[in-house]
Order: sequence, then structure tokens, then C-alpha cells
Amino acid sequence: MRKELGIPYMGSKRKLSYEIVSYILRKNPQCKYFYDLFGGGGAISFQALQHKNIRQVYYNEIDTGVCELLSK
Repeated sequence: MRKELGIPYMGSKRKLSYEIVSYILRKNPQCKYFYDLFGGGGAISFQALQHKNIRQVYYNEIDTGVCELLSK
């Protein structure tokens, strides 16, 4: 069973994060940097961090409260 990463909320990508990130990495096998443009609860960013070839994840979210929470 896969862990659901990120903050749960209505519309979260938590349940799909593994499939989304796996698809992106299959299409871009040399990927080293990951940009999460619509960060939300961080599910995609956290999932990307689980992959050994990803060196850096850039998380973007308009809600500064979520950014502050995740940076702690």
C-alpha cells in the first residue's frame, strides 16, 4: 500500500500523486529538477522527493500560509 503524502483537502492530488510523478519521470527519465507550479497541499512535491534521481523540488503556492507550514 502506498502512503498518501501531502495535506488532505477537497481537490487534493494525494491519491493520484504516485501515478502523476511516475508518468512525468517515465517521459523525462533524465529529470533532476522538479517544478510543482500548483503546489496546493504538496502531494506532488512530496512524491517527487521520494525519487532518488530528483535533486531539487521547487514548490509554488499562492497561499503563503501553506508555504510557511511546509517550510518548517
